[in-house]
Amino acid sequence: MVDGEYLAEGREAEVFLLPDGTVLKLLRERGDADRVAREAAALRALAAGGYPAPTLVRTTTVDGRPGLVTTRVDGTDMLSALDRRPTSVFA
Repeated sequence: MVDGEYLAEGREAEVFLLPDGTVLKLLRERGDADRVAREAAALRALAAGGYPAPTLVRTTTVDGRPGLVTTRVDGTDMLSALDRRPTSVFA
């Protein structure tokens, strides 16, 4: 059980706002720990390169499901931005 406010969900994960203001991306599949490790490495690489991305706080497991805890980034989500300007995907 997650101690946080439900924000959104997609095919592979649910997203929660935690009481401390961080965000938990909780994968649906219990066996996706490798995927979380790869995503955590990608977030670290983006940060090291100075790219705008959420900052990785930690990886975690909740009820056997792997997840990432990151800082919250305000703004328009990528899917909404692409819906408004679909050709921007090529930029």
